[in-house]
Amino acid sequence: MSTVAPSIRPSAPLSRSEALSLAAAMTDQPAAPREGDSQGDAARALLAFVMIPAEERIGEWRFAGTAGSLLLALHRIVDFAVEIGMTQRSPDGLLQDWLSQEALEVWTDLSKAWSYESLPQGEIGAHQVLLFAEGQAPYDDFGFCVLELPTLEGSPFRDRAPETARPEGWDEASEAMEDGVIDDE
Repeated sequence: MSTVAPSIRPSAPLSRSEALSLAAAMTDQPAAPREGDSQGDAARALLAFVMIPAEERIGEWRFAGTAGSLLLALHRIVDFAVEIGMTQRSPDGLLQDWLSQEALEVWTDLSKAWSYESLPQGEIGAHQVLLFAEGQAPYDDFGFCVLELPTLEGSPFRDRAPETARPEGWDEASEAMEDGVIDDE
């Protein structure tokens, strides 16, 4: 079985097995600080996005950050999930767990992906999809992706902070569940 090197430059989106191999490498290479994200001459212009639940079975794409390597882009996805409160568990192995779930589809053929067009295409501009994963019913309000731009120069995402503000209603729903207010009727 071949492994995917962190410097991979796929010509098509990564498959599930390729993404899993790269996610496994995350434990060996911790994320670099956001300052100095550049990897020298090999720096890339990558954008990470995460789809979060906006309402039942409806998700919205949120910007998770920029990165200079595919490995760092995956770290941005995990950092985003932890910061926004999508998980209460340790970030170690989180992406591997997500990618192992049968309900998460990792698309190599974007014509089959249902939420790709709902990314902010106008703001993103020309790009190549390196990884695109989205939940299938009933988890179709979750996903994540990594896109590569030719450059971050002139991109509205260049200096944008990750969009980690919790959606209205998340805190109330969490409190209601903790208080036992939500019924399963």
